[in-house]
Amino acid sequence: MVADVPPGLPHAFVDENRLEQVLRNLLHNSVRHTSPGGIVAVVAKAEAEAIVHQVKDTGEGIAPADLPHIWERFYQAQNARTRLGNGAGLGLTLVKD
Repeated sequence: MVADVPPGLPHAFVDENRLEQVLRNLLHNSVRHTSPGGIVAVVAKAEAEAIVHQVKDTGEGIAPADLPHIWERFYQAQNARTRLGNGAGLGLTLVKD
């Protein structure tokens, strides 16, 4: 796991608990779907009116057919159901909310 967070980012007024919940969920998904030896990266950068956080990984990715559905409550991609066998399909819905 690597982080790319430049020094001097502006302060942001956020709900710390919710931001932590979002980042934990995204990181958890990335780690679960990245093979040993792969990379999970957290990136933060300032843009015009926002601070953008990204979680990137070298995992298998999301199949194009699943992309339109990943924000739906209880939706689980086929590879997530067969490979991991756990989770309720709520993580990305909570991230979006």
